[in-house]
Amino acid sequence: MANRVVIQAIKQNFPLRYFLGDNENAIKIQIYCVLIVNLLIAVIKKKLKRSWAFSNLVSFAKFIFSITFS
Repeated sequence: MANRVVIQAIKQNFPLRYFLGDNENAIKIQIYCVLIVNLLIAVIKKKLKRSWAFSNLVSFAKFIFSITFS
């Protein structure tokens, strides 16, 4: 049950529109990166004093990333 919730949240917040590589190792790396980001955002969400929805926190992180690395 818990795995289903995690996978559903990942599909909703980190849509994999295409894979960066075509071999099994490249796909695994991309999925592991998404899992790591998901874990980091969950830790940040727990540390924040203000309650944020997970999807809003992901959107904010994407916005900060786009400003920083554009």
